Parts: sequence; C-alpha cells; structure tokens
Amino acid sequence: MQEDEKQAHQQESDFGIEQFRRLTKKESRNQAIIFMGEHYGIFYLSEIMVLRGIRVKDLPKGYQNSEEILAHYLIQEKPP
Repeated sequence: MQEDEKQAHQQESDFGIEQFRRLTKKESRNQAIIFMGEHYGIFYLSEIMVLRGIRVKDLPKGYQNSEEILAHYLIQEKPP
C-alpha cells in the first residue's frame, strides 16, 4: 500500500508547472472575466455574444436564449 502512495505522489510531482499552465490555458481559452462594480463573472465568449444580442450558431451547455444564460448565473435584468 505504501508503495502505491509513493508512486501516486511521484506522478503528481511529475505534473510540472508547464503542464499545469498548458492545461489551464486549454480549459479557459474561450472564457472572459466581466467586471461590473464590485462584482465579476467568468463567462464563455459565446454567452457574452448572446447576451449582447449577437446570433451564435452553437450555444454552450444547451442554452436556447439569453434568459436561460441569465437564469443559470442567477442574474436578474434591471428594468430599463
């Protein structure tokens, strides 16, 4: 059992900073951080485009419209 733990720890330590950076970059390449006052949110670029009224061919996570995106993030639209 102890050998398995040592081997697992060795594999974790072999995961270098360069690999971590590449993985992080790959996972977040289609995302942006949006700041509004003291609040911020991390959105997919296609979600931002839909919220701005731009048509997008393939929406992530199966959203159908901007209302569903807002509801997912628990955002309430302010009345005009």
